[in-house]
Amino acid sequence: MFIVRSELFQGSKHDIFFLTTIFKTGTSFNVVVKAGDHGTISNYNSQGRLVKTFEVGEGSREIHWNGQDINGKRCQSGAYLYKLSTQTMNTTRKMLIVK
Repeated sequence: MFIVRSELFQGSKHDIFFLTTIFKTGTSFNVVVKAGDHGTISNYNSQGRLVKTFEVGEGSREIHWNGQDINGKRCQSGAYLYKLSTQTMNTTRKMLIVK
């Protein structure tokens, strides 16, 4: 089970909406990026190591993360960070994986 909270980031140039839903086998990031912007969503473990990265472009996207790292190994329970990086914005939030 993944427990993640929703976030709305509003800026003068664009709005980005993270809506993460609780799944038994993963979670989804619903991201809306304004026209002309693109970037990545990166997940990090509590030691600061990169776990997974997703590319995001302009428009609305739903990105499903199955809880596996870049090597296909299931991530352990614990605190993780997810970071949205675009050309005009960087923001980081916390999430918990509870098994």
